[in-house]
Amino acid sequence: MIRATTYVLILANAGIVLWHITLGSAPVSNLPERDPSVQLLVLLSEQGTSRRLPDEVAVVGDTVTADPDEICFTLGPFRSQDGAAQAREALQELKLKPTGRVRNEREQYGFQVYVPPLQSREAAIDAARELAGKGITEYYIMNEQNLRNAISLGLFRSKVHAERQVERLKDIGVFVEVLPRYRDRKLYWLDYQDPKQLLSTAAVRQLFPEDPVQRLARSCG
Repeated sequence: MIRATTYVLILANAGIVLWHITLGSAPVSNLPERDPSVQLLVLLSEQGTSRRLPDEVAVVGDTVTADPDEICFTLGPFRSQDGAAQAREALQELKLKPTGRVRNEREQYGFQVYVPPLQSREAAIDAARELAGKGITEYYIMNEQNLRNAISLGLFRSKVHAERQVERLKDIGVFVEVLPRYRDRKLYWLDYQDPKQLLSTAAVRQLFPEDPVQRLARSCG
């Protein structure tokens, strides 16, 4: 009796399996039908590494890209109008539109070695004769407002050379002072926008190999 029951259960299970094979092979989904107008969501990992992000996607980072129309520079300083004019032509050939400006700047041009002002011109003349007696021939009596009746013993571009002169004079008993010398002069600059940066720093050096001209970034305002 038990053996007959076992056979019946085996046959029943086989029937169920056969029914699933013949009738239940198609997968059953309880999801609603998809609207064909809606695109499927695809993971980035499924897209492959060669796929580009859409153009509309913006990548946000630590740096902010400046508006290309707002990239401005200034070129200079030029010590003469002729030099500024030649530079203007060079910029115009690159389709840039420079605007010029002039600045009055105080410029140091040397170091004056001198005997401090004496009480009168006669005293300065007497001191000059004493200098000549010591073999000093390059001198002159100054007539500037703050240095009237002083005796100049050399104007040097380098402070090192001026100090050497001081030591040479000290060795022969002449004690002098050193004064930085300044002058006011006009310096010329060219301001321009260069969105594509057509004029590089290297190009500036090629255009002006003998002048200390610089290309400096500036505000466009």
